[in-house]
Amino acid sequence: MSQQQLEHVFQQWQDNEAQAEEMIPLLGKLYRQYNVIPSLFGRSLINRSVTRILKNHRYVRKVEGTELTVADTLPWCAP
Repeated sequence: MSQQQLEHVFQQWQDNEAQAEEMIPLLGKLYRQYNVIPSLFGRSLINRSVTRILKNHRYVRKVEGTELTVADTLPWCAP
């Protein structure tokens, strides 16, 4: 893998981390104020770390065969 490809993958990972960090307070608000328990294929997103949120998104790819990115789910977190 070339240096440029590595940099692209690293930048993509950082973007995903940033979006997962944005999700955490929104998920908490959904849970506390609206009694909604957000989950992906039965895996709760409440009280989860950034890494765990990213792993839960990766689990969807394993089950469905198609990728579900954090960018896909972030808009759904806004109450």
